[in-house]
Amino acid sequence: MRVAMFTDTYTPQINGVVTSIQAFRAELERQGHEVHIFAPASKDAPKENNVHRIRSFTFAPYPEYKISVPNPEILDEFERIHADVVHVHTPISIGAVGIGLARRFNVPAVGTFHTLLPEYTHYLVKGSLRLLMSPARQFAWKWCSWFYNRCDAVIAPSKATAQLLKEKGVSKPIRIIPTGISITKPIGKRTAAMFRKKYKLHGKVLLHVGRVTREKNIAAIIDAAAKIQDAMLAIASDGPHLPELKKYAERKSLGGRVRFLGYLSKQELAAAYAAADLFVCASKSETQGIVLLEAAVSALPIVALDAPVVSDFIRENRVGIISNERDFARKILSALNDTKLHSHVSSRAKAIAQKYSIERCTRELIKLYSKTKSELSH
Repeated sequence: MRVAMFTDTYTPQINGVVTSIQAFRAELERQGHEVHIFAPASKDAPKENNVHRIRSFTFAPYPEYKISVPNPEILDEFERIHADVVHVHTPISIGAVGIGLARRFNVPAVGTFHTLLPEYTHYLVKGSLRLLMSPARQFAWKWCSWFYNRCDAVIAPSKATAQLLKEKGVSKPIRIIPTGISITKPIGKRTAAMFRKKYKLHGKVLLHVGRVTREKNIAAIIDAAAKIQDAMLAIASDGPHLPELKKYAERKSLGGRVRFLGYLSKQELAAAYAAADLFVCASKSETQGIVLLEAAVSALPIVALDAPVVSDFIRENRVGIISNERDFARKILSALNDTKLHSHVSSRAKAIAQKYSIERCTRELIKLYSKTKSELSH
């Protein structure tokens, strides 16, 4: 099968959408399928086979994001591919091009809802325009529902996200297919110890992994960490909110108890999970939370603020504790000292890895591709 994926975010960017695309692409190709990716051009982008770059410009309110300007060559490139299915991953410029090409060439279109776009409207509505925040979010939801109703099928990475899409007016068939992960060998104690030494981590270590943006609510984690005297907080990844977050940590007088690790390679990230004692999450804008899955598979218990997708994952897989903001620090401290919780999560890791394996999730994706193609031909 020949798959054409369209996305407004791709390498060299690092985020959940890119992680998902790369994981599914690698497994689709391993299973003998051909994958082409249409993504924004970037001077720092690595050269990859079957990745078609589209000229783009920086989106000023969110500099790490690109807005693409489609050109006529895209039509010729797409026509040469003879795609069996179009898979759109973002509802912006390149995603819209994907929908348009699918309609023009009578190819089925599948769309994945990765991001709660309305939660990002604060990048556009600033200062005195804050009064327009509510209308901006309403417009964003109307756009998303309109866009995904142009698809033949919609993928939601979690049950809570699927339910939300239905509530917001998406009437097309919705299939729940999470982003799977590859099962790898557990990280040894020596590697974990070396990671701790490299980043000067000692004692109990709380870990947060994910883009450093306001939506991740990392300030709430810093607030909680400030109340736990013998714990350190390691924040992996990077993002536009990092400078402000560093200043916030200084104001909370955390001294040397917070480590900003920046982006980590896959090997280092695996070592980070192994080196930590607890994974913490305060985000209320997740549609899946790949990092939650990574933590669970690494036998790392999770303490998170109550939010639909995050809470559902923890309850369904029994891998942690859900808290409200008032009790966050107390729940974290309790989990750090709960040996039964750590033992239970460790015993669940293998089953969760199998449940969310990339092989299994990709098989479900292929079934959906085949189904939409068959329905369109009839």
